[in-house]
Amino acid sequence: MLICPTTAYSYRDVPAGVKFHDADLLGLPYRLTISPKTVQSHSIEWKQRRSGDRHRSDPLECAG
Repeated sequence: MLICPTTAYSYRDVPAGVKFHDADLLGLPYRLTISPKTVQSHSIEWKQRRSGDRHRSDPLECAG
C-alpha cells in the first residue's frame, strides 16, 4: 500500500514533461500519472523516483 502524506498538483498550462522535471527537482519520492491513455486502459502509472521503476496498477487495487 502506498501512503502519501502530501500531494502536489500542478495547474500550470505547460507540457507534462516540464511538470515531471519539476517534481524530480523538488525531490518528490513518487510520481502518480493519470492521463487519457491510462484512463482508457483503466489503470494508473506510478514511478518511484529513486529507482526509476515504473508500475501500472488498477486504481481499485490502490484504493485498498
